Amino acid sequence: MMFQLRSHQQTALDALSQHSKGIVVMPTGAGKTNVGIFDAISQFSKPEPQTIVIVSPRILLSEQLSKDLLEM
Repeated sequence: MMFQLRSHQQTALDALSQHSKGIVVMPTGAGKTNVGIFDAISQFSKPEPQTIVIVSPRILLSEQLSKDLLEM
């Protein structure tokens, strides 16, 4: 699947790449999940072992996040 981030998403991803941890704050529908997925792909491409924790307040949201991650 070929997917390209929008400019505001790329800006958030660039900011994440410059720090070891962070929080992405964007309005609903702005693409936080996509930024998180691209950051996870970037982190897992590093040679050292990586751990990523994704916290979700609802089971439905967790299921949606899992579905989106598996599709990418």
